[in-house]
Amino acid sequence: MNLPSYQLWNSHFVGAYLLWRFVKGYSSVATHGPDLPIVFPVLQLLTTPALLNHVPKSKSKTKTLEDFIVNIVKGREQYLVINLAKETKRNLDWILNSIAVAIATGLLMIDYKNARLEPNGSIKESTKMKGFMEELRKVTGAKAWKFGRWLGALTNAEVMGYLGVSIT
Repeated sequence: MNLPSYQLWNSHFVGAYLLWRFVKGYSSVATHGPDLPIVFPVLQLLTTPALLNHVPKSKSKTKTLEDFIVNIVKGREQYLVINLAKETKRNLDWILNSIAVAIATGLLMIDYKNARLEPNGSIKESTKMKGFMEELRKVTGAKAWKFGRWLGALTNAEVMGYLGVSIT
């Protein structure tokens, strides 16, 4: 079961949570957190149900970002990736506020010197959630973590190339 887009865009706290899970996944593979420019299209992707549906929550043949993109193209939904940059710009205020909430609540820390987000290692995730938050944690949060692991294994240039966005 996937969350409807109105629930994903409901709150900056949802964005902060998804970002935290993504950064934790990214940091579990890389020696540092993701650079800030990567976070913007990723948070847009994580809140686009049609794209998120292509990220499996369990073990499957989709094991890399490249496999993810190939699955989208096979499903004739490449327009979703093509529109990612445009949608990211359109939702920039929401994305920035979600990043601010993640930092203000202590889920993430910002490395100003390197322009990176780092997870707060002392934060543990509660498994005692009900309803919407339980669904968010089990499905969407797990996918955000997996997506972070995929991207953590790549360079910034590779990530931006796959997602069809540029840093400038």
